[in-house]
Amino acid sequence: MQPLNFADMMAPYMISLLLAMEMYSELRIAHVNGQTLSLQSLPSAAVRDDTFQFTCTVTGGGSLLGTLTFQRVGTFISCVVNAGTCGQLNSLPGYTCGCVSGQTRVFYMNIASVTTDDGGTWRCQYSASNININSISNSISLEVLYGPGITSVPTHRQVIENASPDIDCSSNITPGKPSTTRYRWTGPGGYSKNGAVLDRLVTRNQGGVYTCTATNTAGLSDTAQVNIYVQCSAAGQSQPDGLGQGIGIGIGVSLPVILVLTVIIVIMWRRSRGNIDKVNKDQTETIENQPHGDTTPNQAHASLDEHDGYEKLDMGNHDKESEETVGTVGKESVYENQGLVEIP
Repeated sequence: MQPLNFADMMAPYMISLLLAMEMYSELRIAHVNGQTLSLQSLPSAAVRDDTFQFTCTVTGGGSLLGTLTFQRVGTFISCVVNAGTCGQLNSLPGYTCGCVSGQTRVFYMNIASVTTDDGGTWRCQYSASNININSISNSISLEVLYGPGITSVPTHRQVIENASPDIDCSSNITPGKPSTTRYRWTGPGGYSKNGAVLDRLVTRNQGGVYTCTATNTAGLSDTAQVNIYVQCSAAGQSQPDGLGQGIGIGIGVSLPVILVLTVIIVIMWRRSRGNIDKVNKDQTETIENQPHGDTTPNQAHASLDEHDGYEKLDMGNHDKESEETVGTVGKESVYENQGLVEIP
C-alpha cells in the first residue's frame, strides 16, 4: 500500500474550509441586503370582542419589492401585504392589513373582533421577491383578557318583610381572565355593599331591583339583576300605617263619642218630656180648682191649646231652651214668654 502524501491528507479539510467561506459570504450578503423588522402592539394585551392592532416597521436595505406577512406562530398566515404597493393581497376573515397612512415602511394589521383564539405568539416576516431572503421580526405573546360571566341569578325573588333574600352572585359564574373577581350589590335607597351575597334585611319599602356587579382585576365586569318583592308580615299587617292608621284611629275614637252623645240626647229628651207632662198636669189641676168667676172656659182652653202647641215643637231645635225653662216652672207660673196664662 502506497503511503498518502500531505496534499491528499489535507484535501478534505480544504474542501470544508471553502464551503464554510462560501456560506459566510452568502450570509454576509443576506445581512447587507436584508431588512430588519420590529413588531409592536399597543396595548400589550387584547380584550375579547374589542379591536386590536399590530404594527411592523421595516428598516435597512433598499426598496421593498416583496411581501410582508402577519401570522400567529403555528397557524396559518393571517394577512399578507404587497410591500411595494401597500395593497392587501389576502387575509383571513376578520383581519385587514396595509401601510400606515403616509408611510411606506410601517405596516399594520387590524383584528376586527378579538377572540380567545387570537391569543399566542405573533410575528411579522418580509420576503424579497428577487432573492431568496426572509427577514423575521421579534415575537410578541398576545394575552386575551375577558370579564367574568354571571350565568344564573334569579330574576325575581319574594321574601317576607325583615328577611334576607340570600342570593349568592358567585355561585353560578364563569371566571374571566384574570380570574380574580370581586362582587358588589346595589339597590333601592342608595344601598351598596361589597360581597357576593345579597343579605340585606329588607323592609316593605326596600323592595325593587337589585344589581350584582362582578369585576376582575383587569376592570372587566358583568352584571345581573333581580327584582325583590317584599311580603308584609302578620305583625306588620296588624299595624297599618299612613291613611289606614288614621282611619282606624278616627273610627275608634268616633264610635264611643257618638254612643255617649246619643245616650245624653235620649236622657235629656226623656227628662224634658217628663217635665212638660208634669207642667200640663199641674196646670190642669190648677184650672179645675180655680173659681169659675176668675177664668172663662175659653181662656182655659186657649191656655191648654197653646201649651199643646208648645209640646209639639221640634225638640232638636230647643233642647237647651227646654232645660233652661223647665227648671223655672213653678206650681203658680207657666212660661209667660211662651204665651201661657199665669195662674194667680
